Amino acid sequence: MTDKIVNSQNSSYISLVPTTQTQFTENGQCIFEVDESLGYIKGRDSYLVLEVENTSSDFSRWSFPNGVGASALIKRLEIYSRSTGQLLEALDNYNQWCGIENQYMRDDFTTEQREQGVGTPTYQHINGYDGAGNVFRNQVNLDPTAIENSLLSPLSATGASPRYFSRQFLVPIKSGIFSRWWDSEKLCPVLNFGGLRMVITFAPNEEVCMRLGYVPKLPADTKPNLVRSLVSQGIKCLDQGGGSLDNFQTNEAEEEGYFTSVEQLGLAVGMSVVVSYTGGGGGTTTRTITAIETMLPTGRVKITCDNPSGAPLTGDLLLKVDTTKAPSFKVNKAELRVLQMVVPKDGMDKLAKPMKYEYTSYDQFFNTLPTSVLRHQVPIQSVATKGRSIFTHFVDSSTETTQDHKSYYSGESPSEIHLNSVQLFLNNRNYPLQAIDPRKYRDKPLMLNELVKALGSINKSAMNLGSNEKGQLEDYSNTFLYARELARGDFVFNLRNAEPEVRLGFTQTRSSPVRCNSFVFSRKVVDISPQGLMVEL
Repeated sequence: MTDKIVNSQNSSYISLVPTTQTQFTENGQCIFEVDESLGYIKGRDSYLVLEVENTSSDFSRWSFPNGVGASALIKRLEIYSRSTGQLLEALDNYNQWCGIENQYMRDDFTTEQREQGVGTPTYQHINGYDGAGNVFRNQVNLDPTAIENSLLSPLSATGASPRYFSRQFLVPIKSGIFSRWWDSEKLCPVLNFGGLRMVITFAPNEEVCMRLGYVPKLPADTKPNLVRSLVSQGIKCLDQGGGSLDNFQTNEAEEEGYFTSVEQLGLAVGMSVVVSYTGGGGGTTTRTITAIETMLPTGRVKITCDNPSGAPLTGDLLLKVDTTKAPSFKVNKAELRVLQMVVPKDGMDKLAKPMKYEYTSYDQFFNTLPTSVLRHQVPIQSVATKGRSIFTHFVDSSTETTQDHKSYYSGESPSEIHLNSVQLFLNNRNYPLQAIDPRKYRDKPLMLNELVKALGSINKSAMNLGSNEKGQLEDYSNTFLYARELARGDFVFNLRNAEPEVRLGFTQTRSSPVRCNSFVFSRKVVDISPQGLMVEL
């Protein structure tokens, strides 16, 4: 295919609707039929239009996981030939790879925040220094005052009442065969494939929704502190005095409780909260918020709840969200907009049958790292004959999809899983000869360099290796990946009989199992002939 074909001005957008139902929830399937009459499409400029609504039963404030956006909705993407039923491409954990790739591929997320709902910040971890100068590392909690984090859970102008409604997001299709996402851009020959059937499986609620945190301010400083978690940390409060039954206020004397607006709390009227109290012997109670309003002097917020038991809330109080209330979402409308290209007559001859259509895609392999081992081999049972690169992502199973932290996207750094040695074993050889120590003060620059080269092998240029603000350079702020380039340029590597392994070494055992997810990118070829279609791995 030539640049003349790709740059053709004879184009138009065609809107396609699902052939199944019109509304979708978690684990549902959405099917689009791309008829062969469309001829040739420009897949990279085609996109999904999804209207998404927060349908949480208690009006909890949820957002897409930071850095992922509406791509978090898609768990699996499958593309078939419509005429033969041949499976051409299957992408597992689609949302996970999109979240990882987003962090490294952009240094300005303005467009993604507006169109795709990509929240802020896009990095996954915060590294900094405490008052004694020691390095600390925290998960990223979502700032409720950032507009891009509140797209699914906006509030009324006053009173913190929920105003949740269906909102439209534009989602690019990151596919090898449809949009050539990891190759140079060319047209997708829908005509030659006999049409395409795109099957989208929506993700579980827990992978799509992440709770907003709360962001206090120091009384003497207008700059916000670190955003804190409403799940694990909570907001310190005081009773209104005299053993109030249903009213309490945030404690402005505490750094964690100085608020100048209700938006900073990350709460909404109707939410279920768990309140711990010290008065009357102490205890906990579950309440529903009925009102939120600012108070004088500045720095306090008054929170009113129902009181089914009639028991007073006295003493020091700690308010957390009710984690028994699960998230939920609904896709009220789905639409596929494809950019159809009218190919000039002199280009049709080059696109006619028979042809071999080459594209880059990935296969995923899973392995569990036991808690007690200090050495481990991660087998990669790939049969790809045209390998390009390998990326391994480490997920803590205990926090994989918790409400305020999702290791499914953020992963674990070498310091968190005590990883001090990593090496690729391939064709009975170690690459490199000496194992790499990926820890922050050891071979971190070398690991990032290997990652840049591996991304380059799939036609991606790393634009962002993590935040460099304040103490962020002390450790990985983006999701940590072990990456290895297998071939560059037009070359490929045959993995079929190479028996690849990622060999790991650790300084100590871990408290919970870690899942090692490996993405193996390779070139594949669809052989289109009068006899039918055949995918060459």
